[in-house]
Amino acid sequence: WIKPDFSEASQELTIISKHDSFDLFLLNESFQLQGGKTIIVPNRTLNLSLNDGVEWNTISGNTGLSEGWHHIAAVVDGSVAKLYLDTKLEGKMKLEKKVILGKAQTAGTSCPESECFVDTKMSVSDADIVVGAYISKMMVTNQYGLLEPKRTVENIFSGGVSSVKIFRDAFTAKQVFGLYER
Repeated sequence: WIKPDFSEASQELTIISKHDSFDLFLLNESFQLQGGKTIIVPNRTLNLSLNDGVEWNTISGNTGLSEGWHHIAAVVDGSVAKLYLDTKLEGKMKLEKKVILGKAQTAGTSCPESECFVDTKMSVSDADIVVGAYISKMMVTNQYGLLEPKRTVENIFSGGVSSVKIFRDAFTAKQVFGLYER
């Protein structure tokens, strides 16, 4: 459950995240490049970004959120991700990458065409799960010339977050509704 406060908010409000793995966040009005065109993403939408180890893939919701309480859920089942807002499906995506013939054999898949799409999965890391922010990490050189990690807290959530639950199993729409009714 979340209760956003957009009056104190930055452009992106992270609800829950894990470095180089996932980021569940709200987005104020912004611009995105899609299909070579710049589009305006509607105000106050729920979004889920998943990293497949190479790139970030994002589901962008379409429903503008009010500042009241909302039930949110993200379900990742193998290469398919779904995003729910107040029990309604906001978006769905399949994680996949294009593989060129010849390279498919080395990737362990067979591709009879000149290019194919193969499923990918969300990257898992040993980073901590963070509620209310995203912590980015980059390697920097210290005063002794050695590389060390520098962590930066970004996209701090403004408002309330309640009852965060993480499950091993991928829930169905009916099970997500059951969580909402509790």
